[in-house]
Amino acid sequence: ANPLIVSAAKTDSIAIFVDLSPTSKLADFLIAFDGAKDVTAIDGVSKQPVLITDASGNSVETLKIQSDFTVVLSSNFEKTFGNYPNPFGEIGKETTRFVYYLDKATDGEIQIFTLTGELVWRKSIDANKQTGAKGLHDGDIVWNGSNLSGLKVVNGVYVAVLTTKNGKKAFTKIAVVK
Repeated sequence: ANPLIVSAAKTDSIAIFVDLSPTSKLADFLIAFDGAKDVTAIDGVSKQPVLITDASGNSVETLKIQSDFTVVLSSNFEKTFGNYPNPFGEIGKETTRFVYYLDKATDGEIQIFTLTGELVWRKSIDANKQTGAKGLHDGDIVWNGSNLSGLKVVNGVYVAVLTTKNGKKAFTKIAVVK
């Protein structure tokens, strides 16, 4: 099959997962490759190989990736559940992405509540789809700050609850600022 092409002229994102020692104090890091030939990139959705090029479409000889936003996560269900950016809602930060870890494929749901307990928004997690597959999830579920009626919520703090079919629950706070 023909590879997908990611060029310098196209904005895209890359997620790199690194297995760190539990005692690591690492907060920020640089990943550098000697050349693009050292990288095998596969599109997460189509599973097709990705060809990395410059803006002219020529193969890239040197590829450097440096993180300016690093999230170090564990495989612990309760500790992993969170969202970023947080706060969100400003120009350039219109949505927030949820991060969570599932030790096995499962059905579930993410619900967002006001501090007084009113349900604001919900999204199902399906064991037969990417959202409920075993493993780390980073951005499979995105919230744009709208309620169940499609209206934008007001500034404030909200509580997100991740519940799985087998009864596990995790909580995180979300701040909306406009």
